[in-house]
Amino acid sequence: FAKVPGFGLLDHLIELNYYRLLVLVVLLPAWLTADTPADRKFGRTPVDWAVVGLGLLYVFDSELGQGFTYLMRQSLYWFIDMFLPYRCMVILNRQAGSVSKSMNAFVIGVMVLALISLFEMLKGWLLYNPLSNAMGVHWGLGNYMSRDGVMRASARAGLPIIFGFVSVVALAFFTRTADALKAKWPRRLALALLVGGLIASMSRGPWVGAVAVLLVWVLLGGAFGKRLKLMLMVAIPFAL
Repeated sequence: FAKVPGFGLLDHLIELNYYRLLVLVVLLPAWLTADTPADRKFGRTPVDWAVVGLGLLYVFDSELGQGFTYLMRQSLYWFIDMFLPYRCMVILNRQAGSVSKSMNAFVIGVMVLALISLFEMLKGWLLYNPLSNAMGVHWGLGNYMSRDGVMRASARAGLPIIFGFVSVVALAFFTRTADALKAKWPRRLALALLVGGLIASMSRGPWVGAVAVLLVWVLLGGAFGKRLKLMLMVAIPFAL
């Protein structure tokens, strides 16, 4: 993190990290210049208000005793971390196929991270740590963590639980886009990598989230028997 200096009574304006800098440089101009269709104005769907509710929870769940400036800073973090990515996803993906392409790109990226995480877990070595040190990037994450004698992999996510929840999101996207893969082996390979990444994170919260995602997929989708069998195949390793 890098603190942007403030003025007067403000100690600092904002704490910037690489993610927030990327959002401000790429997504903020796109959001400001985008032509929002009438059917995608903010507030027209329940998801919009769910994002607002999440922001209120994020802001007011913090330490209110820190003062008004702290509260405003947390509101700004919500705007950068949650609102901007969500609104850009809604506004800029105007064609039905573009949403699937975005999901596929995310899944492919997490598959690469899953390969890295499996290497890290098996070798007991955080692959990106030496690179961060060599580049002088000290972001306070990427420490070695273990559970039951097994090293918890984080790939480039910084923390195992963060990588685990990223894998859960990729798994949710995969249930939506898997039908686009006509051959069986790419679907099986993608699923195996995503599940392998979840296991490598050794994080119980994401495991529960993955089972919940698969349960919703089974209940909402067709081919109930096949999907139930698939869910059990994925859930049993986590239960063990």
